[in-house]
Amino acid sequence: MKKVCYFFALAICFVFAFSGFLSVKSAKVYANENLKVLAFGDSIAAGYAPNVSPYSDLDETDDEVLLQKRQMLDNYVEYYNADYGTFASKSAFSYIFAKNANASATVKSYANSGDTSTDLANLLTQDNYVKTLAETNKEVTILNQKVLNDIKQANVITLCIGANDVLGLAIQTLNQTIQNNQISKLLTGFDDTELSQYSANIQQNVQTFKSNYQNIILPVLCQNSNVYVMTIYNPYRFLGIAENFNGFRQLLQITIDGLNQINKTIRDSANNNVIVIDVATNFSNYSERQYTNYVNVDLSQIDMMSLANMGSGDMPYYFDPHPTPLGQKTIAELYGQSYSQDTTTPISTTVIIVLSIAFGALILSVATYLIFEKLKYKAIKF
Repeated sequence: MKKVCYFFALAICFVFAFSGFLSVKSAKVYANENLKVLAFGDSIAAGYAPNVSPYSDLDETDDEVLLQKRQMLDNYVEYYNADYGTFASKSAFSYIFAKNANASATVKSYANSGDTSTDLANLLTQDNYVKTLAETNKEVTILNQKVLNDIKQANVITLCIGANDVLGLAIQTLNQTIQNNQISKLLTGFDDTELSQYSANIQQNVQTFKSNYQNIILPVLCQNSNVYVMTIYNPYRFLGIAENFNGFRQLLQITIDGLNQINKTIRDSANNNVIVIDVATNFSNYSERQYTNYVNVDLSQIDMMSLANMGSGDMPYYFDPHPTPLGQKTIAELYGQSYSQDTTTPISTTVIIVLSIAFGALILSVATYLIFEKLKYKAIKF
């Protein structure tokens, strides 16, 4: 019996030692991984922030000159996608997340300000896709095969898309209302017919997003690596004085309902290859006083004069829906938490499998030993 106990204890020690070695080895694989992050999406993904944007006074058409000028601007350009012609801020969450995960990580961005899910679907599927970039106002032609090759080489893909499908329509409707000299409607409210038409347009865009996201974007992006996609926060949670602008409030309510539907589509897509970072829920925990630290919007300062200026294309800074640098950093940290949890999962799973197999082998060995001892005892007794 002592031999059995000794054998059992020795086997258990061996199993735990082996599994511990395996888990450490797996952890080193992730720590030393040549991390290649590929970013897709809109202006949030590109790291656009009006307070540091270098878009003005850059009229050069030469990419190299433009790049050099942008590199001179503090806290802005860090990486440039020569294949696409896009520049991305080093304050973009994708860049911060990648460098936090691995200091030697490489980052490439196909994010472009103003992009909708349809723009991204076209980028992923159309060969010789011709597009005018928001940052340079320059027309470029993108080779689809180059995009697909980048997707194959990436081991992490970040995605932020969907905001412009609905918020873009809201801003467009506001501009049209002002340009048509109907700014008073933002105060008094829109009639039922107008609201019904706007709601139908939002719902059409929501369905378009769902189709693009489920049938094109995820199938293409998920071919070789995990996709980390964020839900879209509501930039207009706190209306402030805008509560008194009935028409403005009506449009926002319909718009945010559409945004919530888009977020549901994103949340429902979660699986082993699609990791959802619920930025919307996280940002909803901030108080009104805290919110302006993370998002540029501050509707407590809205007035009719600045709204009128929107008709000429000038968005008041306090209406801007983009995250602040702190907001981008917070989103990056949420991505980092999900990435950390995701990369440790294979280690835990491997350990469980190894332990299960080893334990089964151990039980079989002990049973065999006991049977052998019993047969030997019977043989001696006979």
